[in-house]
Amino acid sequence: MIYKPILSINNVTIFYQDIKVVHAVNISIMANEIVAIIGKNGAGKSSILAAIANMIPIKSGEILFKGRVISNSKPQDSVKSGIVLVPEGGAVFPDMTVLDNLLVGGYTLKSDKNINQKLEYLFALFPSLKERIKQSAGTLSGGERQMLSIGRALMSDPELILLDQPSLGLQPLFVKRMFEVIQTLKSIGKSILLVEQNVNMTLQISDRSYVIDNGKIIFEGKSRELLDISKKDNSYFKL
Repeated sequence: MIYKPILSINNVTIFYQDIKVVHAVNISIMANEIVAIIGKNGAGKSSILAAIANMIPIKSGEILFKGRVISNSKPQDSVKSGIVLVPEGGAVFPDMTVLDNLLVGGYTLKSDKNINQKLEYLFALFPSLKERIKQSAGTLSGGERQMLSIGRALMSDPELILLDQPSLGLQPLFVKRMFEVIQTLKSIGKSILLVEQNVNMTLQISDRSYVIDNGKIIFEGKSRELLDISKKDNSYFKL
């Protein structure tokens, strides 16, 4: 049987203003796989996620989702096709309640029944959000805001989740919980592209990883193999 990637990034180049930030990269993700992109700050990791979500354009190459070219279309088209981006920093609507933030994420759902089912699942996954359902999102802790950001993304029932630095700035307890959530998402059939600076934990939970430096992929392979390499020589993984 031939397995085809759910997402293919083929020779993609991205510019930020007049500066080339990503240089003809090739990345693939299979269905129900966790793939990580690791590297130093400014290496181009977040730009790749933004391009997949059509938040920024690509200069050349193409991005395919389930065999269909999706590059340089509209962000809402990405969401409707089954791709969702959880941006760095747990971005939420601070003046809206937890519930209203989640309902914004479920705007593509067609019935109240589907919405209620999604809310039930999310409150089982993130019990603290249910306790704060009427609370303004801006009053949540950093970890709770990150959980809400992920929960809002899950409301659209995506097939592919793009996670940008989900553990950034979180307390150790929330970091551990965040990586458990990522593994849970895989267990229910989601595909995940993960950008993270916690290299050790990322390599432990992901299937494959790409190391990027100055906009170029300099190393790729199974995460467990890269984890073994990093223990002997971490020069590739210093962030």
